[in-house]
Amino acid sequence: MINTVDTPLNWFLFAAATTSAAIFTVPFYLTIRTVFTETGAQKALSGLGTLLGLVAVPCLAGIGIFAGDLFPYQHGWSTLIFFVLTAITIVIYSVAILLKGDYHNVYSLVGVIVAIICLLHIYGPGFGTALMQKAAVYALVLWSAFQGYELRKMVQ
Repeated sequence: MINTVDTPLNWFLFAAATTSAAIFTVPFYLTIRTVFTETGAQKALSGLGTLLGLVAVPCLAGIGIFAGDLFPYQHGWSTLIFFVLTAITIVIYSVAILLKGDYHNVYSLVGVIVAIICLLHIYGPGFGTALMQKAAVYALVLWSAFQGYELRKMVQ
């Protein structure tokens, strides 16, 4: 039988993971905006995308800090705000990618797919299921990895 009782150690590890992910997301958003500076439209999109992404960051930490069984309201709102703002941020950056000639358009397509998965996690038929939660989180990790790979090439 699987132990389904929450323990302080489980909470601490989850809160530490989400808070660490939130902290490490800040330099990502501050770096990605520097790549889209060639035109006024790129600057505006990257500025707005970074702003929304940075607003979402504390919500990512809040998902772990506010355990769902103890703080359902705070946990729920943190989850909703994080995934919605992150999906919007990714769509904004996907448009900026299309406007930048030397950035591969496949990254834009991946971004739109990831944003759809994030929104389906919140609003779709699988809302609240472990499967949709994992799909959304893994999609975000993959999007970040893809963008990080491309950013690394561009910043060097």
